[in-house]
Amino acid sequence: MSFERLPWALWRAQILAILRLEVKKTFFTRRGTWIYLLAFAPVALYAVHSFVELKKGGHGDLGDDSHIFAAMFQFFFLRLAIFFGCVGIFGNLFRGEVLEKSLHYYFLAPLRREVLVVGKFLSGLLAATVIFCSSTLLQFMALYCYFSSNTVQEYLFHAHGLEHLAAYLGVTLLACIGYGSVFLAAGLLFRNPLIPTVVVLV
Repeated sequence: MSFERLPWALWRAQILAILRLEVKKTFFTRRGTWIYLLAFAPVALYAVHSFVELKKGGHGDLGDDSHIFAAMFQFFFLRLAIFFGCVGIFGNLFRGEVLEKSLHYYFLAPLRREVLVVGKFLSGLLAATVIFCSSTLLQFMALYCYFSSNTVQEYLFHAHGLEHLAAYLGVTLLACIGYGSVFLAAGLLFRNPLIPTVVVLV
């Protein structure tokens, strides 16, 4: 029985080790700066909107702002920001190693290829989820911060605001999983991931 459990314990330990190594590279890479800019651009936009509304006296329409948030989330954040962010994160998990000529270090270790792929995918998923879910939450806060606390509490707790926020975060997580799996596969199967990226985008 112990021999049957040994491979799973070993693979779990190896995946966690890969995860620790890859998370640092995924979060703190210079090539990924544009991903942060793309992810948090809507936050800056909503913050400017709230600042302007505060200058006007803070008499905006919460319903209109909710529709603006939904449209922005659907047409920019979900279809473009998360899409290209996942291209940058997951497409470079193996492609970046090949360009830096460092992938062979993994192959020198007694490590199954499937374990390496799972470990890299989880590191990319963790990075994408933290970046884009944080952005979604901050967008939500930045958009409604100029309303009074009573108005915000009424919206959150009595007008399904928290349910809406949970739905946006859930969709963001699912988008990271879906896009991430596609672009990780593209990075493994294609030497130039630009072609599958364009196909998926269209």
